[in-house]
Amino acid sequence: DEQLCFTDINSAMCRLVGAEKQDVIAQSLFSFIDNDGHIESIRQLIAEGQEVVDFNVDIIHQSGKKRNCILYLEREINSDGESYLQGMLHDVT
Repeated sequence: DEQLCFTDINSAMCRLVGAEKQDVIAQSLFSFIDNDGHIESIRQLIAEGQEVVDFNVDIIHQSGKKRNCILYLEREINSDGESYLQGMLHDVT
């Protein structure tokens, strides 16, 4: 959704944040981003209907370590015609 709450994640995301899938699902990606300015920029891009491409963010691992990532978000349409956001994080640490 617009708040970037996870509906599904893969094992790479679990490793990236250091948490189990069930602990990450329904949380917002924003809860793992370290910079409030980045969060606001992402919110604005989404509100304007733009894709988020090559956006540099620091993701906070459960241990407290920050992992530098590149974020991609794009709007997709499911088989019911409903819009959702699909994303990918690439760890470049």
